[in-house]
Amino acid sequence: MSAVTGTEAPAGVSVGQPTGPEVPLVSDGYRRYALVMLLIVYTINFLDRQIVSILAEPIKNDLQISDTQLGLLTGVFASISSWAGGAIADKFGGRDLRAYGSVPAIASLAAVPFYIAAMLSPSALFALLLLIPVNLLGSLWYGPVYASAQGLVPPQMRATSAAVVLFIINMVGLGLGALTVGAFSDFYNYGLGLGAGDGVRWALISTALFNVIAAALFWMARRRIREEMVS
Repeated sequence: MSAVTGTEAPAGVSVGQPTGPEVPLVSDGYRRYALVMLLIVYTINFLDRQIVSILAEPIKNDLQISDTQLGLLTGVFASISSWAGGAIADKFGGRDLRAYGSVPAIASLAAVPFYIAAMLSPSALFALLLLIPVNLLGSLWYGPVYASAQGLVPPQMRATSAAVVLFIINMVGLGLGALTVGAFSDFYNYGLGLGAGDGVRWALISTALFNVIAAALFWMARRRIREEMVS
C-alpha cells in the first residue's frame, strides 16, 4: 500500500515505478496527413478567389464604379468574413473541436450557388451583389484553418507549420489559382469555340466547383480533429 496516497498499488507494480511510455493518441504520420489535407484544401479554395482581381477592370468599366467601391466588395466583406469565421469556430469549438472543420466545410459549399449565379447573371449589378455573399463565405475558413494548423503540431513545430501554410498559400494557391482559371478559359475559348467572354465565364464556374472538393476534405478532416489536436 502506498504510504503517500493510502491506495493500493497494482499487482506487480511498485510504487513510483513508471507503467510504461505514454502512447500518443494519434501518430505523427496521421498528424502530417491531416496537415497535408488542410494544405490541399487551401490550394483548392484559392482557385476561385481570383475572380474579382481578374475581372476588376471590366467590372469597374461596366458598372462605372470607383476603386473605393470595388475595394469595399473585395476588402471589407472579406475582412468581415475572416473575423467571423474565427469567432464562429471559437464559439462552437469550445463545445466540439469539430467546428474547426465544420464551419469552413459548410461555408465552402454554401458559396458555390451564389458564385455560379453571379457568373450566369445577365446583369452586372446583380452579379456584383451576388459576389457579396461569396466574399462573406469565401474567407470564413481563415481563422479555423490557421488555428488547426497550429494546434495539430507541438509548440516547437508551430513556426515550421506556419511557414509551410504560407508557402502553400502564396506559391501554390495564389500561383496556381490564376493559372488554372486561365487554362480553363483558353480551353473553353479556343478548344470549344465559346468565345472570350463565355470562355472566362465557364472557366470561373468550373473552378468554383472545386469548392465542393474543398468542403468534402474539410468534412473528412473534422472527423478526428478532437483526437489530433495537441494544444
